[in-house]
Amino acid sequence: MTETKHTPGPWTPTFSAEGSYVVYSDEFGPTQFVADAGEGTDERDANAYLIAAAPDMLEALADAAFSFGSLGVLFEPGHPAREAMQEAKQRVNATIAKAEGR
Repeated sequence: MTETKHTPGPWTPTFSAEGSYVVYSDEFGPTQFVADAGEGTDERDANAYLIAAAPDMLEALADAAFSFGSLGVLFEPGHPAREAMQEAKQRVNATIAKAEGR
């Protein structure tokens, strides 16, 4: 994974006085605004928690990409499990690239 350019996690959603969730970086406290999750109720709540989980998900994807690459070599070329792990690793790497703006 490339060097992190986003605000370091963990991030925490906080309900604002204006009636929306805002997401802050735990490392920098409430001075480091990350995102406004929007208005509404269920959708706003879901957006806030999804946004707050982003740094953890990105780290988990990097771990998964490594695991898929490491475990895939245990199977012979052409084996369905090896093919599945290669495909999963490609999807994971594409998702990481999207998250990193590449």
